[in-house]
Amino acid sequence: MKRKVLAFLLALVLSLTVIPFAVSASPGNSPSGATDISLVKSDTFSRPGDGIVSWYKFRITQASKVVITIKSDNFNPSYSEGAILFLYDHANDSSEGEMMWGYIGETGTPLRGTEYLGNMQIYVSEPSQTGAYYLDANKTNDYYYIRVSSDLVSGTNITVSIDSIDPLSNTGSLNKASAATVNPDGGIVKQHSFTIEDKDNRASYWYKFTISSASKVTIKQTRANVVSDAGNTSMLLLCDQKDEYLWGTSGGDDVDSLGLQDSGAATLSKSITYRLPKGTYYVRLDLHGSIEGVEHTLAFTQQIVPATKSQMTCSLTAKTFNGKAQGVTATPKTGVGKVTVYYTGTGGTTYAKSTSKPKTAGSYAVTADVAEGALYAAATNIALGTFTIKKADISKAKVAAIANKTWTGKQIKPSVTSFKFNGFDFKTGDDAAVSYGTNKAIGKGAVKLTGKGNFTGTKTVSFKINPKKNAVSKIEAGSRQMKVTWSRPDRTAQGITKYQMRYRVKGATSWKSVKTYSASTSSATVKSLTKGKQYQVQVRSYKTVSGVKYYSAWSAAKTGAKIK
Repeated sequence: MKRKVLAFLLALVLSLTVIPFAVSASPGNSPSGATDISLVKSDTFSRPGDGIVSWYKFRITQASKVVITIKSDNFNPSYSEGAILFLYDHANDSSEGEMMWGYIGETGTPLRGTEYLGNMQIYVSEPSQTGAYYLDANKTNDYYYIRVSSDLVSGTNITVSIDSIDPLSNTGSLNKASAATVNPDGGIVKQHSFTIEDKDNRASYWYKFTISSASKVTIKQTRANVVSDAGNTSMLLLCDQKDEYLWGTSGGDDVDSLGLQDSGAATLSKSITYRLPKGTYYVRLDLHGSIEGVEHTLAFTQQIVPATKSQMTCSLTAKTFNGKAQGVTATPKTGVGKVTVYYTGTGGTTYAKSTSKPKTAGSYAVTADVAEGALYAAATNIALGTFTIKKADISKAKVAAIANKTWTGKQIKPSVTSFKFNGFDFKTGDDAAVSYGTNKAIGKGAVKLTGKGNFTGTKTVSFKINPKKNAVSKIEAGSRQMKVTWSRPDRTAQGITKYQMRYRVKGATSWKSVKTYSASTSSATVKSLTKGKQYQVQVRSYKTVSGVKYYSAWSAAKTGAKIK
């Protein structure tokens, strides 16, 4: 047969010439005029000469195994006659479509799939050839096209017949474009299975499924009724919409496909597991075998894998109140979608669930919502733990200085309405309770802030309680001297330690040296004054407490008569 190939191919080059047929059931001589044998299934025509191209077409409504025969019963042994048959998925007068490959049997014997070829050839020495094609259903108004070319002597009969059309017992498709959908409703693929009967089948079957969430998808393939020495094999692969084949795990190993090879057992089974983001995926199942009756089952199991706490890192380290919003950062790991963190008051803390980081001290239950990711599905209300904002130490707050106060004999309570912390203003009453010391005696008074709300601890603010102001009651001018008398209000009650007096010439800007007198003294004489001058006088008192002198304010200046 091989020695005839070159001559035959040369004849094919010349086969584009179209010559009318002079037979009753002649094929068309172009794709547009192809004779439809979908129903007739067989046609015999006599060739008027060599170099002729003949066309037939047929349609199938579901994926099927189509057996086609080409033969001649009157080859002239005196000539090197021959014919060749091609099958296309579509054709028109300007071009053919994709050539279909089939399994070609030996002359005069049942189909056994001994060769995998793209055409069938007959010669004087091999007048008949039968082939099987595994074909998808035609789309509406589409056909498969048979083309026969020959270098025959006029009058040679050629018979083209469709011997059988057997629907394939599976839900798959023979090409990816029309892959059978495993979960047509888009729901979870759960223990979905179907069976292919392996009958001389060397085709690739396609299935597809769509998952709306990142999932763990396990595909288990099983071959039953296996004949141990048949040499049957199968190979399963998974690809995405970009035709990129994906890796899964099987038996603890990372693999890019899953194969089954006859090994003597009547039943063979293996599983492969994939971690997949949401999307559409295509399963390609390659079957190779020549023994009828082998049942091949695919079972799909889908497990949606939502993100959990372990798929993110989140530090719940407590913070200390600082007047600013504070919270946590949850960082998703690889394959996890965007994380949104929520805070809800807990353990007595009032705070409605919010994505806003809290400012106030308290305890907050932290939860997270996770968007769909590449490896993990969306999840809501994932408990991450408790986040705490500790109360700040109010002793570090700043309180405005309290002005000196004057002794009254009663408790003194300066007003403290606010304080500063970390640059923010806070009000007493909300974040601090105010209390006071005895604050009656001359000396150091105290205001105490006790933290509450966002603060803890205490802060004491001191102020001075000074003696009451005195008054110069009388100035008596004498000869180059004057006698000054002053009042001593509540001297005993205040516990005055000393009195002081100072004087100056009327109109001067500075005072003379201060003179100090005992607490029992209420008058004093100042000598060596300038005759004719008037002098102004002030007095004050002080009390010594724990080594510190607390002074009253100076009295109003009193002016005496001219010195004599």
